[in-house]
Amino acid sequence: MTERDQFVHAQVQGMLQPGEQIRNVAHVLRAPGIAMQILLIMFCFWLYFFQVKHYYAALTDRRLILIRTRTGLFRPQIKNEGVEEIPLAGTRSVSTGGFANNRSFTIHRADGSEETLRIAPWGKLCDGQSRFMDDVAAVVKALPAG
Repeated sequence: MTERDQFVHAQVQGMLQPGEQIRNVAHVLRAPGIAMQILLIMFCFWLYFFQVKHYYAALTDRRLILIRTRTGLFRPQIKNEGVEEIPLAGTRSVSTGGFANNRSFTIHRADGSEETLRIAPWGKLCDGQSRFMDDVAAVVKALPAG
């Protein structure tokens, strides 16, 4: 378990509902698509810097908990800047996209709304980084239809 895994587990432990289990932990981003990322980096790095939001994500058997953090010089800080929850009940499906080490997964809800997060599956910041997208899809698939 990495230092970041331990941090996320400690932050989320008090938020868990009775019987809820942490399935996986990863570092994820809210960022524009890869083409827009390239353009922003080429022409205005500061704009890119302010558009990308870093999170540590804890996937449970019921929800996705996002812990907002700040970016450091070479990697995200181990810091809690706020917490968001994405309930997985009512999720229609999960789709994946991207390529190489810039992948994305989109949670499609029954009400038509979507949430897209980006992930670098080759990253070593968290132990479950490489299988996180698959685990999100597996949790959604295992939820009762409703």
